[in-house]
Amino acid sequence: LDLRLRAGGDPTAGLEVVIEAGVGSLTVVNKPPGVDVVDDEYVTLRASAADLNTGLKALRYAPPEDWHGTDLVNATLKDLKGNYISARSLLVTIDAVDDAPRITTNNFQASTPSTRLDDAISVEDVDDGGLVRVALTPKLGSLTLKRPALAGVTIEEGAG
Repeated sequence: LDLRLRAGGDPTAGLEVVIEAGVGSLTVVNKPPGVDVVDDEYVTLRASAADLNTGLKALRYAPPEDWHGTDLVNATLKDLKGNYISARSLLVTIDAVDDAPRITTNNFQASTPSTRLDDAISVEDVDDGGLVRVALTPKLGSLTLKRPALAGVTIEEGAG
């Protein structure tokens, strides 16, 4: 994350940069020596100018799961005496990713030779990306699908 902050103020006082993201989260990985990290509502780094640049290189941005769009990261730099030095904003664009559909199964007890599956199998596509194909293949016995199928469901027999 390169914010290109300019140092100034009182160089003997040390520097502080406060960084906030509108939607995503910020973390510092492998905290560099000489950098104090306060991870609160915002991420705050305190260090000398040289160490602060190293700390900024260890900063990582992560969007929320299944989120895409544009986020704004703001950084404010001041010396440790409280003198404002500069501020920068960085526009972060996260592209959409097509997540694979998920199939979930629930355990059920077969009490008769002909047992309905009802809600034992469900399919979810968080992106609602269109058609989803599900192949049902029993290990033992047979599977019978009753017609008519639900609206929007096509049944292919023997396509396994």
